[in-house]
Amino acid sequence: MGASLAGATPIVAIDSNPAKLELARELGATHGVLADRAASEVAAICPPGPDYVFEAIGAQATLQLAQSLVPRGGTLVLVGMAAKGGEMSFEQLPFVDGGRSILGSNYGSTVPQRDFPRLARLARRGQAADRPHDRGGDRARRARRRARSVASPSERAARHRVLSSGLAPAKAYGSLMRTPQQPIGSGFGYRSTAAEVIDGIDLSNKLAIVTGGYSGLGLETVRALVGAGAHVVVPARRRATAVEALTSISGVEIDDLDLADQASVKAFAERFLASARPLDLLINNAGIMAAPETRVGPGWEAQFATNHLGHFTLTNLLWPRLVEDGGARVVALSSRGHKRSGIRFDDLMFEHGYDRWLAYGQAKTANCLFAVQLDALGQSSGVRAFAVHPGPIMTPLQRYLSPDFLREAGWVDEHGNLSERFKTPEQGAATATWAATNPRLEGMGGVYCEDCDIASETVPGSPTADESGVDSYAIDPETAARLWAVSAELTGVDAFA
Repeated sequence: MGASLAGATPIVAIDSNPAKLELARELGATHGVLADRAASEVAAICPPGPDYVFEAIGAQATLQLAQSLVPRGGTLVLVGMAAKGGEMSFEQLPFVDGGRSILGSNYGSTVPQRDFPRLARLARRGQAADRPHDRGGDRARRARRRARSVASPSERAARHRVLSSGLAPAKAYGSLMRTPQQPIGSGFGYRSTAAEVIDGIDLSNKLAIVTGGYSGLGLETVRALVGAGAHVVVPARRRATAVEALTSISGVEIDDLDLADQASVKAFAERFLASARPLDLLINNAGIMAAPETRVGPGWEAQFATNHLGHFTLTNLLWPRLVEDGGARVVALSSRGHKRSGIRFDDLMFEHGYDRWLAYGQAKTANCLFAVQLDALGQSSGVRAFAVHPGPIMTPLQRYLSPDFLREAGWVDEHGNLSERFKTPEQGAATATWAATNPRLEGMGGVYCEDCDIASETVPGSPTADESGVDSYAIDPETAARLWAVSAELTGVDAFA
């Protein structure tokens, strides 16, 4: 496989048939890549920048590749996505038109020789095809109008999934599509820090909100964002503590917020909306873990109320500012703790026996599902959502855990020394920072991330099932839609109703 030529635009043909790749090369492609090797080879061919990718003859596996390549600045040409043999028709593809031309023809199973060179030339110049097949923008606008007429959240989610702002999500469920729950090879890992993952990213003139951004992971996230040029609002339950922690960091403002109190959430949201500023990043970081049984508001279980319902209300109320500047990213801090429990729809508030770890697990699963549904509802407006597991870190989050528990769990030894597997707070903040800012995630969303990459879905019964990956119930779209509807009923807030 040859490297791309200096000054030349890569035209990459991808197919499972070597003979068709040879034809593509003869007709103007600079590279030919077998479909099963595309993921590992195309990134080396197409460096970051204005690269253009030509997908010669339709293969559905190529769509996964398109999702990561096009946001890097390229023009994608899709040809021959035949509606037969189980492949998708071109009419079913979602489109994006943010300065990146999308060219395409539904020619069937072969590419006419007279058209291949012409399309290759168009790709090199980054021009749109002037022909009746190229109707992506009009189709998207018509579909958006249809989406606005849909009444129920679940139906609206379906419409918005089809109108994905990223190209070609690869996993379909029913008539919907979503970003694959699989690693993309981010180049970062378990020990990466927030400063490392944000290095080189310019957030000047960007505004972020980080709940709980004055302690533990939140504080390190704020440091990283400010270091990249962002202005950060830190809503805090303990204002005096926040002022003390953040006094040495410029570019930060502090406001009052108690996520367990819906009135407090609404008051903060009203103040922020009144400031008339677009919101680029919302990191729902604050939370509690393994708390003793506590009731808040109308008798809600505190972990579910704080970790999920508080952020649910906050995000929905801030929706006008999230979409104001053309889109935003929302990051929900989840945890490996989601593996402890799914959503107990028959007893959400643990009214029939309380278990602090099951309650924590339910709340963390709710954070995952929140990201799934918010991404479904918001992506047509440019808002993408991610759930993240920061990894094991010792922070004030563990304040309800006794020294005996920490020793028995193997988190510390008999002398109180922290296990080597624990991350530092700077490392723990890395995945949320990466999900909020990394340009490779453009056009993606609705996935669970860990160790600065999209996580794999858990394989039940595997040796790592309890330690890594995301359990299927935490990313199930039907459960996500159901939880959203229940949460909207509980809080009386739904930006999409």
